[in-house]
Formats: sequence, structure tokens, C-alpha cells
Amino acid sequence: METSEIVTTVEGDKLVVKIKGFISETSELFSLDLSPYREVVLDFEETSFINSLGIRLWMEWFKSDKVPVSTQVRLINCVPSLVSQFNMVKGFISDNCSVESIYANYYIEDSAQERKILLIKGKDFEPEKDGQEGWVKIQEEIDTQDGEELVLDTIKEKYFSFLGKVKFIES
Repeated sequence: METSEIVTTVEGDKLVVKIKGFISETSELFSLDLSPYREVVLDFEETSFINSLGIRLWMEWFKSDKVPVSTQVRLINCVPSLVSQFNMVKGFISDNCSVESIYANYYIEDSAQERKILLIKGKDFEPEKDGQEGWVKIQEEIDTQDGEELVLDTIKEKYFSFLGKVKFIES
């Protein structure tokens, strides 16, 4: 089974954690103590998947003393397999977590190749907050500079449901 590699960098009272590979019950991620830090950035750009045991341990980790509610956890470069878990597992994103950026899958019709496009909070999406409707700026189709046509490879209403009630804005 593929395992994950964890690379940490401390920047003052902020910890940056890059998670590479597969998140499972053997992941070193869940042994990290985040309590000394006011802010933690979890970078999932090189994460391939999280399995059901990894999800269970994630939930337990966020309920433990290792991740106090006073620590602000920012999730960045969230890959589509992780976004799927945001949507399927109630409570996966705890109150002290914020999703800062996610990837959306697009495909090229002519070649059936896939491309990931990074979407950034505040620029491309904003979650529902305090009963205020959020928004998502998304293009169903993108023409690239190379003349290729990228088509969104997801049902947007489902993919972005973790954001709560949102309106879609064609950008």
C-alpha cells in the first residue's frame, strides 16, 4: 500500500504541512501535535487519496488535544478526491478549519486528457457564512491559449455542496 510522506516547515507561530501520497491509518499526519501553533496550513497538492481509515483518524485527530480549537487550520490545494470527502462526511471540515483552495477537474474533449484548475477562496468561491449565501465563479468550458477546450468534469452543484448554499456565477 502506498503511504504518505509529511514535510513540515515552521514559520514563526505557523506550521506548514505538505502531505504527499496516500492518507491512511499509517499516515504520520495524525501523530503531529498542532497545539503549539496558532495557524496551521495543510497542503494537499501532492495527496493522491484518503481512505476510510484515514477519514476516521482525521475526525479523531481533530477532536483530540493535538488539534485544539484555538488553532486555525487552513486547507490548501485540496485535490478532487479530498473535496469528495468534504461533501460525503459530515463534520470532516471542523469549525477551526477553512478551505482556502481546491482543484476542479476539467477534461479536453479531443484528447480525453484531464487538467486540474486551482480555485481560490475569495477569488473563485466563498462559502455560506452566518446564513449569508456564498458564491462560486466557475466556467463550464474554458478555451486555453493553446486552442484547447476544457470542459468541467463534475456536477458543480454536488462538487461545491460543502460550501453550503451558494449561487453560481459564470465567469
